[in-house]
Amino acid sequence: IAEEIKFLAAYRSVIQSIGDAVKSSKAKITVDFSNVPTLNYVNVYLNSILLNLITNSIKYKSPKRKPIIHISTYKKGKYTCLEIKDNGIGMDLERNGDRVFGLFQRFNTSTEGKGLGLYIIKTIIEANGGMITVTSEPDKGSVFTVSFKNKK
Repeated sequence: IAEEIKFLAAYRSVIQSIGDAVKSSKAKITVDFSNVPTLNYVNVYLNSILLNLITNSIKYKSPKRKPIIHISTYKKGKYTCLEIKDNGIGMDLERNGDRVFGLFQRFNTSTEGKGLGLYIIKTIIEANGGMITVTSEPDKGSVFTVSFKNKK
């Protein structure tokens, strides 16, 4: 059941559950939910989306630099957008762009995973009238944008 959720509360809940991974990666995570502090959504879905995108940012960090992750919200037309930006290893979207959100798709086999996370959250997001997009550049990082359809 959808309810009004504070992005900061959802973020804190996720960070609490993955605190060890954040600490051991030495990731610097900054958040700015000032533009859109709340969202009318299903709490477990929002937590799932945040958990998946933050853990991916940590999992695919660059060996060359300290991971920096910035999470923010903003309005765009009839959508509330959640943006998760990192400075990780990035992806070659020209080669793999059409498969990023596919089932069992993995482009980096040096980390553990089944290739399910992005597929699952994309399914959740689209089932609720939203969309997820990614921009990325190898060795520069990735930006995932989740657009939640605003409820009337």
